[in-house]
Amino acid sequence: MDTLTRTARVQGLTEVLAADSLEGRLTGSRGSAMAADFIAKELEAYGLEPAFEGSFFQPVPFARVRDGRGRERTIL
Repeated sequence: MDTLTRTARVQGLTEVLAADSLEGRLTGSRGSAMAADFIAKELEAYGLEPAFEGSFFQPVPFARVRDGRGRERTIL
């Protein structure tokens, strides 16, 4: 792939990930899930092997707790 083609490809990927339809990609949002799905499909298209039990998505355990002041916190 020549430099011009690579540049156009990177620009195209960047435009998809920066699109308003992804709603800012805020963690936990629909836009974030859409971006993650897009990236996973791109990795698969490149022939990469998923690293997490057949998935490109790494499970991250977390819990919501209240601290001593009653504020909700997320613990990873």
